Amino acid sequence: MKTLSEITKAYLELSEILAEEEFTQEMEELVDLNEREFQIKAVGYGYRLENLSLDANAIDEKIKRLQALKKSNDNVIDKMKGYLLYCMDIRGIEKVSSPTLTISTRVSYTTEAPDLLLLDKKFIVETITKRADKIAIKKAIDSGENVTGGWMEKHTRIEIK
Repeated sequence: MKTLSEITKAYLELSEILAEEEFTQEMEELVDLNEREFQIKAVGYGYRLENLSLDANAIDEKIKRLQALKKSNDNVIDKMKGYLLYCMDIRGIEKVSSPTLTISTRVSYTTEAPDLLLLDKKFIVETITKRADKIAIKKAIDSGENVTGGWMEKHTRIEIK
């Protein structure tokens, strides 16, 4: 069977011929044949487009299900890590080892400065909006300086290798 491009090309050629010559029985048959070929091909395109749309919708639904499953798994991971950290903290354990797995706690710090009005100007970075310069605050605290309005907060999380 001809492609849609071939059918359209034949139609354009027939249109040019009809513009220059008179309409004969043979020409009418060629136009009718071309029209039937187009109708069949157009219906085929329609079915294919319908199937592709259904596939796209099924993919969208699967993506939504997978995203919900991922979110659920992430929540379970967070809860399990939190509980394991709590249990290790109660026992004063920082590391659990086995031949194939090591679980350890890792301490990290974030610099906090929620109230810019309390900070010295050297700890404020001016942009379109003001924000605390947490890097400068951290350096100052690490060097022993007292920073009013800013402090270091300790965070501990589970690390599995």
